[in-house]
Amino acid sequence: MYPMQFLLKRGETVLAVLDQCCPSDEMFWLKCEFQPTPAFAEVAAFYEEIRTIDGDVDRIMEIYDQLSDTGVRLVRLPSGTVIEDFFFILQDETVFIRYVDPADLT
Repeated sequence: MYPMQFLLKRGETVLAVLDQCCPSDEMFWLKCEFQPTPAFAEVAAFYEEIRTIDGDVDRIMEIYDQLSDTGVRLVRLPSGTVIEDFFFILQDETVFIRYVDPADLT
């Protein structure tokens, strides 16, 4: 099962590759190597704002709603499963993700 790999996409455009994803020290979070593509610049400001917010969960949720509205999704490889409900915390070349597997919603 581990390591896992994901793509951060908007439509057919790959914004970043999340590679070597394994459980982090924080429960329910995966820690991944973050490999942005040039297209990541289109959404980088959203993630930079999330990184600067301290404790304002409502504002963070607003930003994620905005990202979702622009079509940003995670895609789990190799299955191609599209994940719409996720959190993504960027720290330099590392990203922490937490998501709801669509199979768990059925």
